[in-house]
Formats: sequence, structure tokens, C-alpha cells
Amino acid sequence: MLGSELGSRYSIETVLSENSIKTELLLAAVDGDDRVAVHAFKLGSLQDAIMTEIRRTAQDLSGVSLEGFLPISEIVWDESSSQLYILQNINKLVPLSVLVEASEKLPEDYLWAVVSQVVQAIKTLSRQQEALGAHMSISITNIFVTDTRGTDDPSAEFLVFLGLPCLDQALHPCMLSGDVFQKSMCAPELFDSFIPDVRSDLYSLGVVIYTLVMLRKPFSLHTAENLLQSMKVREYTPICGVSEELTTLIEDLLNPQIDERPSLDYLLSLPQVQKSKTRHGIPNASHEPQVVNQESGGAPDQRSQSPRQTDLSVEPDKDGNTTLMRHVKRNNWYVAKRFVETQARSYNNEGVTALMLAARLGFVNIVKELAPYEAGMQSVSPDFEGYTAMMFAVQRNSPECVRLLMDAESGLVTKVGRTALMLAAANSHLECIKLLLAREGGLQDIEGWTSLMNAVIVCSLDAIDVLGNKERGLRTKHNNTALDLMDNFVREEDRNEVKNHLSVFEAK
Repeated sequence: MLGSELGSRYSIETVLSENSIKTELLLAAVDGDDRVAVHAFKLGSLQDAIMTEIRRTAQDLSGVSLEGFLPISEIVWDESSSQLYILQNINKLVPLSVLVEASEKLPEDYLWAVVSQVVQAIKTLSRQQEALGAHMSISITNIFVTDTRGTDDPSAEFLVFLGLPCLDQALHPCMLSGDVFQKSMCAPELFDSFIPDVRSDLYSLGVVIYTLVMLRKPFSLHTAENLLQSMKVREYTPICGVSEELTTLIEDLLNPQIDERPSLDYLLSLPQVQKSKTRHGIPNASHEPQVVNQESGGAPDQRSQSPRQTDLSVEPDKDGNTTLMRHVKRNNWYVAKRFVETQARSYNNEGVTALMLAARLGFVNIVKELAPYEAGMQSVSPDFEGYTAMMFAVQRNSPECVRLLMDAESGLVTKVGRTALMLAAANSHLECIKLLLAREGGLQDIEGWTSLMNAVIVCSLDAIDVLGNKERGLRTKHNNTALDLMDNFVREEDRNEVKNHLSVFEAK
């Protein structure tokens, strides 16, 4: 497992972690009083050029002074096993995963210490000159901390160090090959293209802290295929058991929208992070060189100067959309929920509410959250005057949203008396028709038209079958039945089929 050269000097103490196909392992090894973490990468399937780049990058990093990281003490390439070994001295430190697997519950100030150190490390590495990249190995197995097992002293210093300081494209082979594996702490955008970005690291940090708070064990490894299907829509169990500040931080870091995660400077300004920096001696970043944005000809990186990437403006935009509406349209409840109490029940320039926007887009989870605040409101738009959120959901053909809204909005009508059921019939949305039939079947608009009549003129045979028994015999204000309307509104080639379905309920 260690190869011939390292095996002659070190004995394996324990396997700290390994992936399911044994291409990456983390070992604890000892040589007398020296205790090291050994990162082992099996790289035999990669091209020689990539192997060379991996070794070159690791060598470059070994000569860089990166405070807060475990120093790289040795790099060994074992030709016989096609494995690259990177060694780091860990003394009495253990990976966070060891504490979690032992069900060791960390105090919240320790969690903030992890956040503080990792955020500072991300910033330190991202500001390094040369092309080392910014993307790091941030995982519950690669953050090394003081072993708190069996320690009863709550005032004991809790040290935090990062393991491998950088996993850029060279050092991260699983990002270069879709047929290898992906770890579940990877940010969603890394499945589309590998672009090193500090905000991808922040997502990984969010997964680590969430794991410590909620799961008490590391995320399991998944196959790339499973992750590609699930990562972008992953839903986590609601966070509980920690302060509102830490809960909000985790939600921000796990935001699926990369541009809406908090910036490094914002995180470093948090009181809990500032306090932890002082207590644990994390170096101040004021002396660090400025980042140069290569694409803008040497201009400073504007992202790091913004307190947050997330849009928290309370002013409506040019279209009258409130902050709540803007984040609802992005399906970003993480941020939107902060503005519900102050901005719910507002209309934008189009005359619709945040709930209507969510229903029109079919965002079921947001509809569920906003319904207690805005269900029952009706649009003031000239184009959709009197529309409810449920009507927009019907047009979207979202029965899930209709279910959430029908208790509050069934029976409401537009300016001309149309119901959600009529809209469902006019659009041949059968599931929505079935949901609303008992509540709105038999209602007529100001002209006397029914949902059945709407189904007839669009030749929706299935809708006619569902609506016919409930609405048969009803007449418009001009005394026409659904069957009477057929000659004027149904194409001649479709009339016989429509008539056959209608005749079950109505006789000419």
C-alpha cells in the first residue's frame, strides 16, 4: 500500500479514508516518533504528461509558504505501483472524519474555528502568485484538527490545518475523467466544467460544516452517474441544533447558484470568524498581495471587494421586482426567505406577486413556502387581471403547485369570471382538471361559458370525458350548450369525434 521505498521506512498506523475504487487513499503512517498523513493517488490510467504535471505542481507547492496548511514533507512517485504519494507531518492531529466517525460532537466555537481557518486558507492560496490555482481539497477527511477524543478540558486549544493545499486540474484527476468517481462535496458547477473558483471551495466548506452539524458521519461516495443526476437538485434535511448564524452560513455556502454564495471578505468580516481568528492565531490577511484579474489587464479582482456576492438590495429593480421576487425567479429560497416578512404581498410592474412568479415557473418548494403569505391574492395586470397563483400553476401544468394552492384559491375568478378549471380545460391539462373538478366544476364565466365548453373548442376529448357529467346541460347567456357550440368553434373534420364524446352527456 505504501510501495517499496516508503514501506521500508514507515509502518501503516491506519487507513483514514479511501474511495470506493481504491484510486485515492489517506493513510496515517509512523516512523519512530514521526507521524505522517500519506495521500496516495493511483494514476496509472492517466497520460504521462498529466502525471508529470501532477508531480511538478506538487513540487511547486512544497516550496510555497502557506500558513494554515500542513507542510508537504515528501513527494514520492512509485513506478512499480503507479502511485503518487504526498506526505505531510500531522503529529497528534486527526482528520475531522475521525471525530465524526467516533460520534464526537464538536462545540459550535470549534465549528467556527474550522470555518475561519478554511476561509483564510482559501484566501491565502487564491492570492498566491504563479499559476497554482485556487481550488483546494476541502473535505472532512482533509481538514486536520486537534484530537478531542477523551479531552474534558473545554478551554483546550483547537487547532485546524488544511491538508493538501491545492487540487487544481493537475492534482484532481477525477475532474478530468467522467468515468472515474466524484465526491459528493463537489459544487454543482464542477460537473459542467472544471473552473477553479474560490466559491466552489466555499460550497465544499458548506458540505463539511453541514456534515459536522447534521450527519455525524462523512457523506458516502457516489458514482459519477448518480451524482450527475442528483447533485444539482440535492435537498438537505433542515439544519437544526446550532445557532441561527451558523445555520444561515451553511445555507449560504450550499447555495446552488455560484454567484450568490457569500464572498471571502464577507465571511472574514463575520464576528464569529474574527473572534476565532484572534483566539486561534490565524494570520491576518492584510499583508497579502493583491489578486490580479488576468482577463481585465491587471485590474484588481472586483469580486473580493464586494461584501457579498448575493443580491441583498432592498430596492425593487427596473421591472419592480423586489429582492424576494428576484431570488424566487432564480429558484433560490436560501436567500429569498430572508425577505418574506418584509416584502411578501408586493406586486411588480407586471402586476404579479412572488408566489405567482413561483407558480408560473413551477417551483413547488417555493410555492409551498410562500402560500401562507400570498395565497388568495389576485393579479392587477391588465393582461392577467384577477389571475391567482393557482391559475398560473394551471397554465404551467403543475399539479403539484395546484395541490398546494387549491384550498386557498379554488373558486376565485378573473375579471371576466374565468376559473382555474376553465384555464386547465382550455389548455388540456388533465391532471389539473381532475384536481379542480369537485371544487370548481359547474362554475360559469360572465358569458355563461363552462370548463366543458372550453374543452370542446380545443377538442380535448379526455377533458370532455372528465367534465361532461358535472357540467352537462349548462347554457351560455345566449342559451347554447356545449354541443351547440361545436358547429361554430370546432373544425369540421373533428366534429364527429367531439360529438361522440359529448353525446354521452348531452343530446342535440
